[in-house]
Amino acid sequence: MLHHLIHINYATILIVLSMMIFLLSNTLFSKRITRLFSSSIMCVLLLVIVDSIETWTASFQEPGTLRILVSAMGYTLRPIAILHIIRIVTRSNDSNHRLLYIPAILNCLISFSALFTDIAFSYTKDNQFVRGPLGFSAYISCIIYLTILFIITIRHLRERHLSESVIIFSMLFCAVLSLYLEVAFSFDGFINSTFAISVTFYYLFLHAQTSKRDALTQAFNRRCMYDDALKHEGHMKAVISIDLNDLKKLNDNQGHASGDTALLTVATIIRNNLLSGCRLYRTGGDEFEILCLKHDKKTLEQLIATLRSEISKTPYTCAFGLAMFSENETLDQVCAKADALMYEDKIRIKGSAR
Repeated sequence: MLHHLIHINYATILIVLSMMIFLLSNTLFSKRITRLFSSSIMCVLLLVIVDSIETWTASFQEPGTLRILVSAMGYTLRPIAILHIIRIVTRSNDSNHRLLYIPAILNCLISFSALFTDIAFSYTKDNQFVRGPLGFSAYISCIIYLTILFIITIRHLRERHLSESVIIFSMLFCAVLSLYLEVAFSFDGFINSTFAISVTFYYLFLHAQTSKRDALTQAFNRRCMYDDALKHEGHMKAVISIDLNDLKKLNDNQGHASGDTALLTVATIIRNNLLSGCRLYRTGGDEFEILCLKHDKKTLEQLIATLRSEISKTPYTCAFGLAMFSENETLDQVCAKADALMYEDKIRIKGSAR
């Protein structure tokens, strides 16, 4: 029995312990995000322990309260583990998504009802499992949460977060597959290892993405722009240079918090109106660049017009410069042309403001 438990749980426990060490030693994310990952990985560890005890008690000749208790805990923890993944993906606070807990709470009540009724499950005198009329509540709750996860994936696709959508869809597919294998073939340990790998994989993905992004605006950083330019060499169409006007004056007169608000507001507007094939980068204090892999000059000029219109609804203004790639031109050369046109636009805007 011990050999069997070690065999099916060794990799999962190793992943969980490694993840716990990494969480304790890494300070890249906020405390709230770290707590989300920590609680998720602890949920997986608890599930491994509970399932191991349940497997051990299954070898008894007669059922006991301990087996019923750990079985109820196992059924309770499965949907909670998926709920943790949803909270990680949405980076949500408990207070913002309280309704999400309803399926997990109902399933918990049904599962623990096995201590005094047989509506969820029971055991015969020779310790054989008998599923009750509500015995699939844990799996129904899991299906509800997996459906929510699928909706989140679609939303990310619509918001053009392709990389994250692929990661979430992979986690979703693996969760559905492991759930099916557990129900259909009674395979042990699949769900636990799937949860552990999913949480760890998503953490590593976020870690990589964070190193590519500006902490304030969440736009990609300068280093990422050059990496993307190298990756798409020969396929780039244009660069749009953008500068937030009077940021220094805003910082000096109203404080850096006001300047941060201005940068975040402008970055959000730009990101919400970007065309497909365009990526936003923060390359300096008040400077942004958009690298365009698609679209002709007329379409990109219309994009700039849209951005001007949206930003004009705020207290801020921006200068823009659009430069198209010519044959054999480097990114630095095109950025220099875009910057020159942007500074001309800045002079024009300041002149018209007098």
